[in-house]
Amino acid sequence: MNTLSFLSITLLVYAGLIIWLFKQLKFKQIWQGPTSHNTGAIKSPLTLFVKRTLDFFLILFLLISLAIPVIAVVMAISQSDVPTWGIDIGIFSGFKLNLAEMSGVEAMGVRNQEFSGKGLVSIDTSNLYAWYLFVVISQISALVALYVTNQLRNMVFSLLSNTPFNNENPQRIKKIGIVIIIWNIINPLVQYFGWGSVVNDITFNNTGIQLYPAFEVNVIAVLIGLMLLLLSGLLKEAKILKEDQELTI
Repeated sequence: MNTLSFLSITLLVYAGLIIWLFKQLKFKQIWQGPTSHNTGAIKSPLTLFVKRTLDFFLILFLLISLAIPVIAVVMAISQSDVPTWGIDIGIFSGFKLNLAEMSGVEAMGVRNQEFSGKGLVSIDTSNLYAWYLFVVISQISALVALYVTNQLRNMVFSLLSNTPFNNENPQRIKKIGIVIIIWNIINPLVQYFGWGSVVNDITFNNTGIQLYPAFEVNVIAVLIGLMLLLLSGLLKEAKILKEDQELTI
């Protein structure tokens, strides 16, 4: 992928992002309390604190989401003609260190001189594919955080308006759960196949150091997503029971 193609794709993503944000986010309600004309509005200090906290993170994730495409374009333009360009990024990789094969290096206090693990590894690379992948993952992560924050914020709005048992809140919780589950299923695939292709291009002149493709499934996050789906169903049933009781009375 050349620089012009990358810039064109980035600009299209940026334009679509702005359109989506203006449709989804309620900018007029940022930092506002419950509407004054709603006499049944809840004015709990804790609820207002949660709303303002979510407002803060909404703005933070919004700025990050809008800044990432701009940074990508600036980097692409400024580094395109520099033959020695490079950038520091974090890649997910497995690693193995065999100190027995590294002369002059020895670990005290352990019997086995071999260490292994997996996680984020910081590298300074000029690999365009690695840079593009890093930008895309960062953008998706910011959008996921922005989407979840916005859904939580809308739920707080319903609480402030004294309408917590509505049709939208169970759907919002369900959407959050689905997004969390999907992202934590896709992310390990990206770690293994996406970052794995970058790791395979890294070689060492010493066999005591090895990097290899790896992945990590966030089981806790997946369970949280499943519990949110369950909570969504319970809230939906609670609303139906509440409506049945009101009709009986």
